[in-house]
Amino acid sequence: MGPFTIVRQKVHLLGVSPGDGSLFVDDDGTGYYIYTDIANNYRIRVEQLTPDFLDTTNKSSNVMATGAEAPLLFRRGDIYYALCGPLCATCPKGAEVQVFTSLSPLGPFSTQLSANINRSNETNIAPTSADTTNQFPTMKGKKGWYEFHPEVSIPIIAAQETWVAKISASGQSAYVWIGDRWDSSPDGLIAHDFQFWCPLEFTADGHILPLKPIPQWNITWTFYP
Repeated sequence: MGPFTIVRQKVHLLGVSPGDGSLFVDDDGTGYYIYTDIANNYRIRVEQLTPDFLDTTNKSSNVMATGAEAPLLFRRGDIYYALCGPLCATCPKGAEVQVFTSLSPLGPFSTQLSANINRSNETNIAPTSADTTNQFPTMKGKKGWYEFHPEVSIPIIAAQETWVAKISASGQSAYVWIGDRWDSSPDGLIAHDFQFWCPLEFTADGHILPLKPIPQWNITWTFYP
């Protein structure tokens, strides 16, 4: 609730012009920041923060995608999930969501071409290696990164992701995908736009299943003495 005080004028991230970003704190208390590097073709990467969270250690993951924004990072079991989507500019139709996984918060992160959980018409889009000066191993051992093609995308959910909330439980925790429904408020104010929430579903080997337009769902809490 503040009041807040500026203690560092500039965090020395590797990205030239950091844009969208979100914080992730691992089970051991180490902080990480996943963000969009706007000046470098909107690249997505993760950086490890210093123990006080006030700067970066300059330890970084590989670049996962270009032309992307709205990145987030979370952990389920031993798997780290990095999610992001194409540039959306408050798009009412929503945006696709590509999933990258790793066994470490700094990667290397990789993806399968079918790991887009908010695109209803999957298209076999190959990675690109157009940038010959900065190439990173990602998909299936190839050189390149994921390139979004929103012109062939029809999102399942008309929302752009903003967060994945973890609901802790005594057994296996639940994870809820949250997306902004742009241009949905009756008064037209962007600050009043609604959100869409739905539980994420996982396969036995940890893959996230496509999102579903669930109109209603419930959480049942059981308390034990």
